[in-house]
Amino acid sequence: MLKKRADTNLKNSIIFTLFFLSLATGLYFFRIFYYSKDYILERANYYFFDEKYFFAVRYFDKAIKLKTLDIEVYKDYAQSLLKLENYDLAIKYFKLVVELDPFDFENYYALANILYTKACNTNNRKLFLQACQYLKEAINLNPNSEKLYLLIGLCYRRCSLYNEVRLFYNKALVSQKFNKASFYNLIGNTFRQEGLNQNALDYYQKAKESDPLFFIAYYNIGDIYFHLRDFAQALSWYKKSIEVNKEFIAGYLKIAGIYYQDNRFESSKDWALEALKINPNNPKVNYILGMSLYYLNEKEKGLKYLKYAANYGDSEAMLSLKTINLE
Repeated sequence: MLKKRADTNLKNSIIFTLFFLSLATGLYFFRIFYYSKDYILERANYYFFDEKYFFAVRYFDKAIKLKTLDIEVYKDYAQSLLKLENYDLAIKYFKLVVELDPFDFENYYALANILYTKACNTNNRKLFLQACQYLKEAINLNPNSEKLYLLIGLCYRRCSLYNEVRLFYNKALVSQKFNKASFYNLIGNTFRQEGLNQNALDYYQKAKESDPLFFIAYYNIGDIYFHLRDFAQALSWYKKSIEVNKEFIAGYLKIAGIYYQDNRFESSKDWALEALKINPNNPKVNYILGMSLYYLNEKEKGLKYLKYAANYGDSEAMLSLKTINLE
């Protein structure tokens, strides 16, 4: 009897021992799988493509510690860091990407874009110029990528280096690959920023001649004349901009504003109503419409639009409401 019980205990002991050994072995292999490079990268990529960048960064960080040299990992890691506004670390890893693959212009563009983003947030001229250096490398590798010229133009403009801006915009024009009207217009903008209105007008004219449907050029010509206080010419060009693009609300707004400033309230009301059809929530349109109606003795109606504009943060509408209430 005692022997039988001893045999049973031994048997149970062996079974339990084997069970715990199997469990320990399973946990060991599970941990190896769980922390394997492939599993970590799978989770990192899953979170990255699901736009859950906080979790993506955690797994990419683990993958980096496993000494991976996969360039795509560094790219996605840097992009995730950028989304989380960790600019310094994003710059560090995109510099590594450029070192690992110095012949892909997209790598230089991505690095320059991060530098530009940080520079905008910190107003750091040095970073803008660093971005320009990487963009020059990118342009040397691929002179036919429009976004390179657009970004280098933005960087130099933030440094007020307008001659450099025009140099690269003109290079873009020479390439014959891009929309000429767009680059003529951008060159016009640089002259306008310098207060060289006639030069700006010349390039806006080139833009519309290059592409008669490029409505922004008509609008910008209107802005030049508005700045010169030639309101008749300004009105004419603003109207041409919306003849080309009937949904261009900025054109309607400028026309309504000119008529309002000239005390032609019936006209300003009509143009503001047209603008309201395009965007009924625009606070400036609601302000002009409200004031026009108010001066046309439709005060109750006008107040409704003024209150709407004030609720959407229009400072002029807020001030007008206070003035009206004091009367």
